[in-house]
Amino acid sequence: TASLLVAAGGFVVLGTSAHTRAATMVDLELAFVIDGSDSIGLSAFEANNQAYYNIFTNNFYRDFVQPLAGKELAPGQIGTGKIAVAAYQFGQRLGIPTASPASPNACNNDPVTGREQCQAVDWTIIASQADANAFADKILNLLKIGGGTPLGAGIRQATFGSQAFPNYDMPGIINNDIDSIRRIFDLASDGIFSPAGVPLELALVDPLDAADEAYDPSLYDPSYLPDEGVNVLNIIGSPNTFNNQDRIDGLLDAFQGATNLNGTPGRLFNPNTPGAGSYQDVLDEKIRQETQPQAASIPEPSLVLGLLSLGLLGIGSKLIKR
Repeated sequence: TASLLVAAGGFVVLGTSAHTRAATMVDLELAFVIDGSDSIGLSAFEANNQAYYNIFTNNFYRDFVQPLAGKELAPGQIGTGKIAVAAYQFGQRLGIPTASPASPNACNNDPVTGREQCQAVDWTIIASQADANAFADKILNLLKIGGGTPLGAGIRQATFGSQAFPNYDMPGIINNDIDSIRRIFDLASDGIFSPAGVPLELALVDPLDAADEAYDPSLYDPSYLPDEGVNVLNIIGSPNTFNNQDRIDGLLDAFQGATNLNGTPGRLFNPNTPGAGSYQDVLDEKIRQETQPQAASIPEPSLVLGLLSLGLLGIGSKLIKR
């Protein structure tokens, strides 16, 4: 990707990464990073995915994506009305397909029900409601991995994909042949980090290190530019419980106050807070914050009146001169 860098003296120069991204341009890339470990009960895991399904199948394109079209989302960047989404799961293993290793979507058919069961859902361009429905069907059928909680490995897999874990057959958010104005991580977890019960290579990935690498991928691979990383992290707590607030704050701090499209900083959305509403309500609020463009600024009335007064004075002076 070509990127703008500030050189000595403040001049803007064009930097080029060795990881050239393809021409598929969307308004934002949104990676759902989902905790599938044993500390997340099956009912909570299914409630999480059902909430995603309900939101994506209920006019998601009309309400969340289409409003981006034609809006200036960043200086000189006009919205296309398209976004890209994917779902990554972490637990005992990462979301690695078992029956069909070559599957681009990390899915296989359940031998009993015949339904497509996914451990992860590959990148999908949402350019219509049909696209949103197709993604919703796959995320609803996520097959829970279980085991310990390699949170750091989960973040790293969503960032770098198979580059970091060669047995994993999905790209990460920074090497998925898609480009966008914002790259956003949407982490769903109970806040617990448990290296027990996971392979050593996964347990050794520190979550805070992985968050730093997501924000600045050159820390992991110097061939990336620092600004090719994830722009924003938002976190939603588990439907039943949430722990380790200090660890979660550390993850958010790694993104240095970066903002969503609407200018709000990434933060924790905790459905266990009194009065927060249902889990789906909180998830809906979070995704709206991630996808809504920043409202156009409206001049203060005093400024408008001041400009009007100056204009009238100018007209008056011209009439006097005549």
